Amino acid sequence: MGRGSKSRVVSAKNKYKTGAGVVPDKLNVHLVPHSHDDVGWLKTVDQYYVGSNQNIQAFFHRWWVEQSLETQAQVRKLVDSGQLEFVNGGWCMHDEATTHYIDMIDQTTLGHRFIKKEFDTAPRAGWQIDPFGHSAVQAYLLGAELGFESVHFARIDYQDRDKRKADKSLEVVWRGSKTFGSSAQIFANAFPERYSPPDGFNFEVDTGYEPIQDDPLLSDYNVEQRVQEFIDAATIQDGRVNVLYSTPSIYTDAKNAAPQLWPLKTHDYFPYADKPYAYWTGYFTSRPTLKGYVRMLSGYYLAEAVISSSLACLASKNSKVKCSAPASAFSQVNDAQLVVKDSLGNNLEAQYGHVDIVTANLRNLSVNAYMGFSPKQAPKYWLLFPASVPPLGWSTYFISRAPGKGRRRKGVHTELNSKKNEIIEIGQGNLKVSFSSESGQLTRMYNSKTGVPLKVIRGSLVDEVHQNFSSWIYQVTRIYRDKEHAEIEYTIGPIPMEEGAGKEVISQMTTNMVTNKEFYTDSNGRDFLKRVRDYREDWPLKVAQPIAGNYYPLNLGIYIEDTKSEFSVLVDRATGGASIKDGEVELMLHRRLSFDDGEGVDEALDEKVCVNVTCEGLTVRGKYYMSLHKLGAGSRWRRTTAQEIYSPLLLAFTYEDLGNWKSSHSTEGTVMDPNYSLPPNVALITLEELEDRRVLLRVAHLYETGEDAEYSSLTKVELKKMFVTKKIKEVVEVSLSGNQEKSKMKKKTWKVEGDREQEPQPIRGGPVNSHSFVVELGPMEIRTFLLKF
Repeated sequence: MGRGSKSRVVSAKNKYKTGAGVVPDKLNVHLVPHSHDDVGWLKTVDQYYVGSNQNIQAFFHRWWVEQSLETQAQVRKLVDSGQLEFVNGGWCMHDEATTHYIDMIDQTTLGHRFIKKEFDTAPRAGWQIDPFGHSAVQAYLLGAELGFESVHFARIDYQDRDKRKADKSLEVVWRGSKTFGSSAQIFANAFPERYSPPDGFNFEVDTGYEPIQDDPLLSDYNVEQRVQEFIDAATIQDGRVNVLYSTPSIYTDAKNAAPQLWPLKTHDYFPYADKPYAYWTGYFTSRPTLKGYVRMLSGYYLAEAVISSSLACLASKNSKVKCSAPASAFSQVNDAQLVVKDSLGNNLEAQYGHVDIVTANLRNLSVNAYMGFSPKQAPKYWLLFPASVPPLGWSTYFISRAPGKGRRRKGVHTELNSKKNEIIEIGQGNLKVSFSSESGQLTRMYNSKTGVPLKVIRGSLVDEVHQNFSSWIYQVTRIYRDKEHAEIEYTIGPIPMEEGAGKEVISQMTTNMVTNKEFYTDSNGRDFLKRVRDYREDWPLKVAQPIAGNYYPLNLGIYIEDTKSEFSVLVDRATGGASIKDGEVELMLHRRLSFDDGEGVDEALDEKVCVNVTCEGLTVRGKYYMSLHKLGAGSRWRRTTAQEIYSPLLLAFTYEDLGNWKSSHSTEGTVMDPNYSLPPNVALITLEELEDRRVLLRVAHLYETGEDAEYSSLTKVELKKMFVTKKIKEVVEVSLSGNQEKSKMKKKTWKVEGDREQEPQPIRGGPVNSHSFVVELGPMEIRTFLLKF
């Protein structure tokens, strides 16, 4: 989101001539002054806002609320005239590798809502000039579906840039979606040299600009060179060049009016390297606990917004829903017990807070054991029981001590330290997993030579295998009775730093599948893209780093397939993954490095946790999930399980008398028709009550075209059954960020090289009937509505 300069009135006699526009039949040079949005780069937001780097940071909202009404009126006038343009418009310029599409939508909506409220305008251009690579989802979903006509960015692979500069194909028409094709295309402008001014035009920011050296005795004497440059500049002052101050939208309009064909770009711009041996792929995994907290916060934010809307309460001024929105947008975290500071430098609120409208009887009771491993206070038992919760509803379970002695039921606990190559099989349902007692590994996927002691725990609902690989690596593999997958929980750290050497910890899964260098990774948790090891579809790749150059960002997961089977792995947070060898999948789970890479952060990746004066390296605990299916059958597990991982059940605990609670509370309920649930290929991704008491609703189709024989089809959502306790008066479809009516959005037409005349038309839902209120969704379609009750 662009930031206007601090209030500054220019006297009439010193006004610049700013009325120039594009002149036909001339070389029009567009000068686009812009702000920069790098929230939390080296310091906190507060420190940047008052510090020396305020001039490159974009904190328009903070600046805006400090201004007088007169200054605000001047800024509105600049926006209305087109002299000041909001580009991107999100609360921040989000990363495109480690972000989930729902989080990207939420933070963009937050910014667009502010712009609409204060300026009654909608951004027309995407501005992603500093993320390290660019995703397909950003192009079609966070681009075309927002109403953007163009997206502008700087960081693409150096080999790709060199080829595109030579071919004059830096500017393309980008179709990021296989499902939507040209219906969700966008004009994409990759800068020739990152986002800095080109040589000779960096008048104000580059102190290295070459001065005139007029002493012939100097080694860098350059009078003749500078004079010639001046003469060359003077000779073109014959009217062939028109230089104008411009904006991204003005530039895009000019490009669209040009009578030419544009190169076509599909796929994405990952992975990114800015020079040989400099792939920016390790950060897909860096700071894994932060990435885990961000994902957890996203689930809480979605849940609390749904709770607020479902209970028909307007969020108060101090609402935690409102407080969580910018925190989630800044990708910050909170924790119930530890004092954590966000990028604002403020202590964050507790992750569990009571909701007054649900109950006023929550007691100040907490259990600390889950917060971390303590040898002296480790929990003795884990309680596991099946639970069922209705859609958009809640269920209450009471846990109490049985009178008398009760009946003891414990899992069977077995310690195995055998050196014989025995096979241990666990699993009670359809899925069974075998371990080697000698290697400690899943025999179908990995075969280690070092013996690892196994602890096997068998229960009525789950079987577990515990493995202690070293003093700082512990792993638990769980097979649930009613699940199609294995759940792997890992605890890694502190990573030792012998002799100052850093480490990157991976989990490697090996199959006997013949995959021909191919594997599939998600794009921001939405589409799956085909990857080919050591290959790029846009240029002949020179392989400099065969491992780092084949890592891709994962927000949902990765899978491989052959002619018979699919092997899938899903993750609980953003991480990096690859298939370095045929039949293999690997995830990078943790990393700790001893040297700064010199790429701007100015510190080594050596996270530490300090308690009083004792500091040690970071320990991370996380999960991933793996499953094996017949070819073509894995997508249902991936899509369904991914939704459960991103938005799990929200657990709340209280200490109450069972009788009193049942007499004054409903122990189970839903705001939906109890006989209705959303179709299995649909997810509710937003349900939020707004200040004007309208409700913002987003529903998403979970499958791509051709992904599943049954579920990749048109489906329907019955709004009346979703809101059975309310009467819907009006449903208005709006853009993805909710800042303009869908029916009023316009798209530019682009002429593309090699375009086919007959392109398969994507399946999209039709208009919503004002009586039945049934919403149709085609594959991969996300539809956003404003509901009035």
